[in-house]
Amino acid sequence: MKTITIKEVEYIAHRLAKIVLEFNEPIPVYSTRFPNVLEGCVATPFQNFGGKLLYKGLIGVASILFYLMVNLHYSY
Repeated sequence: MKTITIKEVEYIAHRLAKIVLEFNEPIPVYSTRFPNVLEGCVATPFQNFGGKLLYKGLIGVASILFYLMVNLHYSY
């Protein structure tokens, strides 16, 4: 399975925010927020142990990525 990069996540989030948000407030740059949180979220779904992925398939990877993004968003 192809891993997703930080730049891809930032691009997707920025595009979605521009589409969904109804007000004209500027969207802050991710690098100005808590350092390495986004990197940890993106890297976690692709961890392995003993050569086997901890999260299998598209649904497993998407689920943990969604969980981490939402959970860590509200933690900070």
